[in-house]
Amino acid sequence: MPDTIKILYVDDEQALLDIGRIFLEGKGAFLVDTEPSALTALARMQDTRYDAIISDYQMPRMDGIGFLKAVRASGNDIPFILFTGKGREEIVIQALNEGADFYLQKGGEPESLFLELAHKVGLVVRQRRAEASVRNLERREADILNFLPDPTFAIDTQGIVIAWNRAMEDFTGVLATEILGKGNHEYAVAIYHERRPILIDLVLNNDPATEALYPFVLRSGKKLYSERFIPRKNQGNDVFIWFTASPIFDTSGRVAGAIESIRDITERKQFEEEILFKNLVLSTEEETAPDAFLIVDDTGKIIHYNKKFVELWQIPEDLLASRIDEPVLLHVVGKTREPEQFLYRVRYLYDHPHEKSYEEIQLCDGRTVERQSSPMFGLTGKFYGRVWYFRDITERKRYESDLEQKNKELVAAWHEIADREQQLKKQLEELDLSRKELAEREALYRSIAETANEGLWSMDARFITTYVNRKMASLLGYTPEEMKGRLINEFMDPGEHADNDKKMQDRREGKTQTYTRNFRHRDGSVRRLQVTATPLQDMAGNFCGSFARVSEIP
Repeated sequence: MPDTIKILYVDDEQALLDIGRIFLEGKGAFLVDTEPSALTALARMQDTRYDAIISDYQMPRMDGIGFLKAVRASGNDIPFILFTGKGREEIVIQALNEGADFYLQKGGEPESLFLELAHKVGLVVRQRRAEASVRNLERREADILNFLPDPTFAIDTQGIVIAWNRAMEDFTGVLATEILGKGNHEYAVAIYHERRPILIDLVLNNDPATEALYPFVLRSGKKLYSERFIPRKNQGNDVFIWFTASPIFDTSGRVAGAIESIRDITERKQFEEEILFKNLVLSTEEETAPDAFLIVDDTGKIIHYNKKFVELWQIPEDLLASRIDEPVLLHVVGKTREPEQFLYRVRYLYDHPHEKSYEEIQLCDGRTVERQSSPMFGLTGKFYGRVWYFRDITERKRYESDLEQKNKELVAAWHEIADREQQLKKQLEELDLSRKELAEREALYRSIAETANEGLWSMDARFITTYVNRKMASLLGYTPEEMKGRLINEFMDPGEHADNDKKMQDRREGKTQTYTRNFRHRDGSVRRLQVTATPLQDMAGNFCGSFARVSEIP
């Protein structure tokens, strides 16, 4: 058993050995081996591991003190209890000086004597095991800390360095043996070449002055994150460093110190800056883009625009020369059918920098313009401004109108098919036609839908899919069986849900509409599709579902 204590009991009195073994083993927590002399005990210890030694003092050839010296000389720190009839003070002092853990004098009532002996053995063994566990734990923690690739160190609540891994040695050039046990912000000197509080100190003391030394401090629970530029750190080169610091707790849950990890992110920062620059160049200099675009900064000042923007809105160059957005905005507003709504949306987006927008704008000259707007944020979360995209979709809207007319014809045909199917079912019931004939007719009608070149989508009154043809399923990367029984919103981009809920209400009110939607393909990509949706009604004129004709936008 793991908790059993194995004892080597050494005494030249065999009767005492037998009594001691019987009493100790009777307690159930001890296994006792006995030896009549220190010399035979030393030989036995070569082959057997024990948790504790109980030894008499006065024995022939080698007494208990000599036995203790021999054990300690071999490097063995096993708990050693001197159990003897000699009670002279000098023997007690010598035994303790030589490394004995306890000294117990024989005499008195045997049961009480051995009960005290068992108590002392259990006490010292448990203490020694606890110390070994702590050492093993500290060794494992040190191994884990040294295995970490990031430079990592720790301090106690007094600011004394208690851990300094190998990566930290490489990063600072300061060995663990040189800094462990030191305080007074010695770790800051190793990192920053100056003695001051750093992020790890902010964990233990929320000092605004310390926080002000960093460009920002992110908090997640009790963890702190930040980054900082350190000039001439890495072999004279400037570096960007990412810091993570958090408290250390003892077994009682009290803060016992703090730990900080350091990561050199210089290459990543350089890469991010390059990517940011390339993205800005591509997004602002691409004059061959099919869309008109306008880019403004976080104050609304015009940063860039392309020729298509000028041509689409017929803006005089003198308005653009000032780079002030207000005159340009007023010029554009004057060309829209709903200037107040147009102006309101622009103001709203300027006041809500995180929001995106997609709208269709009707112009006074009859054109329809698609407008999209997205914010621009840097890698650090800095808001740089907003980009506006415009596209003349007048021809597309005409195409949608044609599609709507075709949809009406298709819906009429669909209703005719549905009516004929109902009539056929009634006739079959009246004439008791065979189920096989009914199935053949149903298959015939369904084949009409399955051979259609556009997606067909039928839903019940709750907008749960009851049928899609293969074309519809293929547009979204599913099989018809996978789409059946699922809400239409499950296949849409989350940003479309609010508007689609309005469209579903329109369907309940009997409205037929044509519009575009961002659908979510099975592979995660977004597919913008043309939708013409028509309500379905039962024989009593009640809303019973919806039918949609879906096609790719040319």
